[in-house]
Amino acid sequence: MGTAEGYFPALAQKVLDIPTVALDTSVEACWIASSMLKIPSVAANASALPFPDNAFDVVTLAEVVEHLSDPMGAILEAQRVARRFVVLSTEEWAPSLSERQHILRARHVDAHMEKNVLCPEDIEALFGDSEATFRPQRFLADGLDPKDAESTLSEFKRVLNSTEHHCDGGVIMVAATDSNEKLNPGIPDFDDEIVELLWKGLVSLPTPELHAGPLYPENLVCPKCHHSLGEPQSPQCSKCDTAFERDSSDRKGVANFYYHRDPADSISSIATHLGISETRQQSLQKIDQEFALPTPKFDSRPSDSSAEVIPDDWDLIDVESLGDGWFESTSLDPQIVSSLLCLELTENMECSVTIEFKGDAGERTVELFLLDDTAFHFEQKNAESRTVSIGSQSTHELEFTLPARLYQPGHYLMRIRLDPTYIKGDTFRIHALDIRPSRKPSRI
Repeated sequence: MGTAEGYFPALAQKVLDIPTVALDTSVEACWIASSMLKIPSVAANASALPFPDNAFDVVTLAEVVEHLSDPMGAILEAQRVARRFVVLSTEEWAPSLSERQHILRARHVDAHMEKNVLCPEDIEALFGDSEATFRPQRFLADGLDPKDAESTLSEFKRVLNSTEHHCDGGVIMVAATDSNEKLNPGIPDFDDEIVELLWKGLVSLPTPELHAGPLYPENLVCPKCHHSLGEPQSPQCSKCDTAFERDSSDRKGVANFYYHRDPADSISSIATHLGISETRQQSLQKIDQEFALPTPKFDSRPSDSSAEVIPDDWDLIDVESLGDGWFESTSLDPQIVSSLLCLELTENMECSVTIEFKGDAGERTVELFLLDDTAFHFEQKNAESRTVSIGSQSTHELEFTLPARLYQPGHYLMRIRLDPTYIKGDTFRIHALDIRPSRKPSRI
C-alpha cells in the first residue's frame, strides 16, 4: 500500500520470487508500475481497498501511514485483506501517548507532512490479542559513495546485524492478522545470503511501453459493497452502481477505484466486519480524533487597518515586507502561501481578495491556487487567474470560485497561494481575504 511507482513490490517479486500487487492513490504511479515494472497495480483509497477478505498473505505499508488522512481505517483495511501478516514501517513513532501528544502539537504543515504518529497503545487497539513484533529502524551511515559497491555492501551488512539504530523512534512492525498465527520472538537478523540477494536483485528500470494497457490484479471487488467487479476495465459496479473514473489518456487508460469513506464510518464499518470489540473501536475513534488537524484561526482586522495584514505564520516567497502592510515583489515568482486552513470544501466555495497595487500603469495578473487534501501540490490545474489594469495606484476586489474538478465531499481546503505578477518596482498590499461559505466570512 502506498507503493508509488512500484519499485518495492518489483524488488520483492524479483528477490523472493513471489507475486506482488502495487496500490497507490496516483493513477500516474500505477501506470508506471504496470507498464514499466510489469507489476499489477491499482489506484485506490487506502481505507477502501478494492480487494476481497484475505486476498494476500502479507500487506505492507512502508513509510505510508504517517501521511494518510484516515490511518486507522487504512490499517484496518490492511488487516481485512491480509491473510497472515501486516508489515508496517514508520519513522513517526512515539514510546507513549503523552510523547505522541507532544509531537502532534508540534506538527509542521507542508505538502508531504507527517500527519500521524503511532504508539504502542495504537497497535494494541488495532490488533488486540494477535502477536506483533517490533524492530528499530536502521540506516546506512552518511557519506557513502554509491559507486563503491563493496564498501556500501559491507556497511549494509554491518548495520543490519548491529544493535544500534540511527532513527529515534522509527520502527518496523510485523503483526499477525490471525490470533492463531505465531511469530518468532523478535525478527531474525538477515544472513549474508539474503543480503547478497537483495543487493544483486536491485531492479533496473526499463523503457516504459508507452502504449501498454494497465495491468490489473485478479479478483477486484467494489470498495463500497465488496461485490466482484468481474473485468476490472468495467467503470461501474453492477450491484451498487458505484462508478469509477478512468484516465482519459490513451497512454494510461488506468481505472481509478477510489471510494471515499468518512474516517469515523470506516473505523466503525471495517472494525465491525473484523469482529473488533466495541471497547477497541472506541479506542480507535479516540486515536483518530487525536490525529485530526487543528482548526485554523484567522486574525480579524478592519479592512482600512494600516497594520500588517499577512499573519506571521504565512510563507512569503520572493516577497519583501516594506512595513505598514505593503510588500514588494523581489523576483520572478512572488508567492504568499497560507498556513494550514483545513476548511471543509463546498461546491460553491468562494474566495475574495482585496489587493492594492502601486506601480507603473498597465495590466497585472493575480493567481489564486486552491489546494485540497488530494491536490496539495501547486499545479496550474488548481489555479484561477484574474487580470487587472492599474494606474499608478489602484485597489481591486477579486472573486475566485473553487474549480468543480477539485470539489469532493468530505475533503478539505488545506492551503491557498496568492501569486501577484512580478513587475520590477511594483508594490502591493492585501487589504482582506474572505473565504465562504464553508465558514462565516473571515477577514485577514
